Parts: sequence; C-alpha cells; structure tokens
Amino acid sequence: MSFRIGYLYSPPTHADGPVILDWISRSRLTPDAINHSFFKVAYVLPAFAQTLGAEIIYESVYMDMATSQQLKLSPTQLPIPTGWRTLYICTDDDFVTRPVLQKITQAETEGSIFPSDAGTSQLDGEEFLTALNDWVDSNPSAFGTSSACSLGHQISSSAPSPAGTQLLAQVPAEGAPSPYHAAPRTGFVTFLLTPFLNVASVNSQAFDASLLTLHYVPCTPAIFSKGIKYEDRFIQKYFPLAYICIQDARVMAKNYLTASGLDRESFIAYCTTAVQEMLTVAHSAGQPAESGLKCCETGATKALDLTHADALKLVISQRDRLKKSLKDNTLPLVDSRDRIYMEGFALDSMKAGEVLSYISSVTGLTAWNGEVTSVAFTSDESGNNLYRRKAILTLLANRILKPIKDHSSKLSLAVLFPEHYESIPEHFLATACAMIVIRFRLRFPDHQIPKITGYILQKETYSQLILLRKARKANPQLHQWMNTRHGPYGWQKELLSGFY
Repeated sequence: MSFRIGYLYSPPTHADGPVILDWISRSRLTPDAINHSFFKVAYVLPAFAQTLGAEIIYESVYMDMATSQQLKLSPTQLPIPTGWRTLYICTDDDFVTRPVLQKITQAETEGSIFPSDAGTSQLDGEEFLTALNDWVDSNPSAFGTSSACSLGHQISSSAPSPAGTQLLAQVPAEGAPSPYHAAPRTGFVTFLLTPFLNVASVNSQAFDASLLTLHYVPCTPAIFSKGIKYEDRFIQKYFPLAYICIQDARVMAKNYLTASGLDRESFIAYCTTAVQEMLTVAHSAGQPAESGLKCCETGATKALDLTHADALKLVISQRDRLKKSLKDNTLPLVDSRDRIYMEGFALDSMKAGEVLSYISSVTGLTAWNGEVTSVAFTSDESGNNLYRRKAILTLLANRILKPIKDHSSKLSLAVLFPEHYESIPEHFLATACAMIVIRFRLRFPDHQIPKITGYILQKETYSQLILLRKARKANPQLHQWMNTRHGPYGWQKELLSGFY
C-alpha cells in the first residue's frame, strides 16, 4: 500500500533543470527517519487550497541531504522549478506569512497572453535564506543548522530590540551610491501577491501605527538636516520597503479607477486606505516599511509618514495618468488615417465639410456642448455590435490585459485583481468612450474646451455610463458578452486582437 509523504525536490544537474516530483513510498516512514535523511525545502500550496482549512493546506517538499552533498549544493543555490511560482501566504492559525510554492496550472499557462517570469524566478543568496528561514523544520538535525538562515545584512532580524526600535542598514553619504537605489534586496518585490486566507480584510480595521515596530534608517547629519522628500527617487533610494508599499498602492489605485470610476473624492479616500492596507500587509509579511531617518550623531529621528498629503500625491497621481494616457491614445485613433486598421475614425482623411456631419451621425451631437444621444460610434464595422469597435477594445485591452510596466510584478490588472475582471469593467469602458466623445467635441470650431481636465472627463464619463447601462438593458446579447470573459466567444479573446 503506497503512502503519500509529500513532494521530492530534485536539484538541477548539468543536463536537466530542477523538478518537483510526487513522493510516494510503499513503506510508512517515520518523521524521525525523514528528519535525519532529508531537509524541508518548502511547503506546497495546492491549487484547490482555497477550499481547505489553513491547517491542512500545506504539503511538504523534501530534498535528499545525500544528493545535496554529492552535487555540492547549498540551499542558496536551489532555484524554483519551471512551472512553479512563489507565493506568500498568511495562515490563520498564527498569522505568520510564509513563502510557499504553487504549481502553475495548465489552464493558466495556456490562457496567459503575457506570460510572467514568476514560475522561473530564482531566490538566491540572502533572499533564499530569508525564505528558507520560514520553510525549514524547527529541528536543526533536519538540515544541519538553523542559525545559518537569517535575513542577511540588508535588513535586521525581525525580532524587536528591547527598546522596540530597529535600525536598517545605514543610508550612504550624500553623493555615494546606494545599495537600495537599483533594486532593494528585500526578498520582496510586491506585497500585492500576499493573499490572506480566512483573515478579516484590513480595509475594515483601523490602522494603528503605534502597534508597529519602528525601523529607522541611520543617516549623516547632512542628510538628516535636509529632511525627508516625498519624491519617487528619494523614497526608492532610502526607504525601499516603503517604496514597495507606495508602488503597490499605486496599482491598487489604478485598479480602483478602472473598476470603480473617476469620482475624485471617493478616489482620494481610497488612496489613503490603499496605502494603509499595504503598510499593514508589509508588517504582517515580516517586512514592515521603514519608519524614517535617524541621525547617526545626535540620535534624533524624523518620521516617514506615507499618509502625508505629499506622499499620497504619489498615489493620487494615477488619476491624472489615466487621463493623460487616454488623451494620448485616443488622438491617433480619432484623427489619424493610419489607425483605420484598428477601426479608428480617421477624421483627418475626411473633407472639412464631412467631419461634423459624420460626428453627428454616430453620436447625435449637433453642437460642441450638445447631448450625446447615440452610441453608434462604439459599434464594430458590421454596425451590429455595440461597444465592440476595435479602437475601443484596444484601449480596454491596453488598460487591463497589458502587464504594468512600472510595477515590479510585471503582471496585468486582470491577473492581480481577477475578481474585478470576470466581466468588462463598465466604468473604464465608459471612460474610454467619454474621451473619444471629447475628441469629437473638440472638432467643433466654436468649442470652449481649452484643456481636457479631470472634471470634464468625469462629467462626460457619467453621461457615457448612463448610455452604456441603457444599451446593456436593451441588448441581452451585449450584456451576455460583457459578462463572458473566457472561451471562444468571450471578450478576452476579442480584446487581445487589438494587440496583433
């Protein structure tokens, strides 16, 4: 009778890469026998883990100690096998975030248009030791010694000092290269991939900074006297973990604008929540954001406050970035004849007297400040399928399916926030249509729109959202299509055509 032990890690050789195999034995091995012959490399999170309790979701991965010695391998040289990825899971029994491995399913591999390198990444040096510190058995005999697994030199131990204060590596002298500037070696690149299983959402909890251990970065008096600048380069250089929180909050803000709309007051309130949430997640992951600067001579401190108005501007700026992106992308789609292959409107190819007549025929506009009464401009070439014009689908695909280039995860919104994209986000669809309509209004010679402001875009979006919802209600086929993402007739396949 076979007995399932877990998984066996087979390290890379000169001919083959690393693999993880099911480990099934015909004889029941005792834990003591395992501990003296193997060391635990990792935990595996099954694909169906969401349906299991936190106490039973982990399956162990072991490596033969003899094999490791024969190949002269140390844990710092163990890459993640192709087809697997690293996740950081917060268990609900002790609320400690631990790295685990998860197999990338065939469906994910086949359905991914923009494959990430998450499955073939490699934890090396201090990063792997940081992860291994949580992976290994508490029994030192399982792998030789436990003291070798530490956070290394970049970040101090997570255990608080008697005074409740921790110091990170010192800030370099002014003008000197910083170890943080290019890529902070924290072992983390994003906290957005830190799922919480059966844990109350931090959105519903008050953020209490007094509960967090303080992590000050020592600096020279010259740097300290200048104070903290809430600018990208400064925070990235001196506060790498705080910068990750800011970057993650930006992506959350981008997702909010896409899925929930442009309302300014609601968006600003959400940005504050997003920053607080990322600070909380970072702390729970054992990588709390830095608390500020500490003068190495006087011991005085200056606090880093990511909820400060100037810090929040770094996140709130996503609203202006969305507006600018749509302005830049709709201009050629509306005007240029070079975008006809994308079902662009090519107004520049029309005669002067034809432009306004065409705009009126597809929108109902008869004046620059008139009311849009038709959404015919959203239809594809057949004229039968509203909101399926390739130009509009391209804007949508660029927003939700394209990897976010300025985020370290290199994943798309649809991958990072899948629950928000089972259906087409009608708020962004309305926003894209709104910017096209604004471009139409600018074609009227007597228009009074000196600048496309956020308020103008928000107002136009509201009108387009009403028209979109009316169209969905009157057209069951449109409604069904917007709610069907996958499959040969799903909207994702159609959106992707905009990239080719």
